[in-house]
Amino acid sequence: MTYNIHYEVCATIILLVLIVMFFSRKRYTYKSDYAFLVLLFVSFFSTSSNLLTVVTIEHSQQVPVWINYLLNMFHYYTTNACVFVYLIYLYFHIKKSAPFTKTELAIVSTLAVMDVILITATPYTKWIFYFDEQKNYQSKWWKDTIIWQS
Repeated sequence: MTYNIHYEVCATIILLVLIVMFFSRKRYTYKSDYAFLVLLFVSFFSTSSNLLTVVTIEHSQQVPVWINYLLNMFHYYTTNACVFVYLIYLYFHIKKSAPFTKTELAIVSTLAVMDVILITATPYTKWIFYFDEQKNYQSKWWKDTIIWQS
């Protein structure tokens, strides 16, 4: 399988530029500023790990399966972490005017824990993705995985 990675390369470069711009300012006093920096780094790791997993999936016959599992799991962790880090960033912006309720925080926390459990269990359950006997990347719930990441 061949993937089109041009957009991912562009996103990675843009994120690098944003990280450099962020560090060049040097005047950040709010927690939301640091949450934004974490969001930039998590997004960068997500896009760069996606580039790496595309290469390892395309060459899955030469890459040990356990490495493919680790790299893909890292990609899923970082991609899904973007949502939760964004919520933290948002929380710091709106906490005085419209703070999250305990119910909202419980829902988000539950989803985050479920997310980690599902990804961590993937090598054993094959719920999110797996590599078949020929070392080909497969996903039973491909469409659900895309929705879950969104």
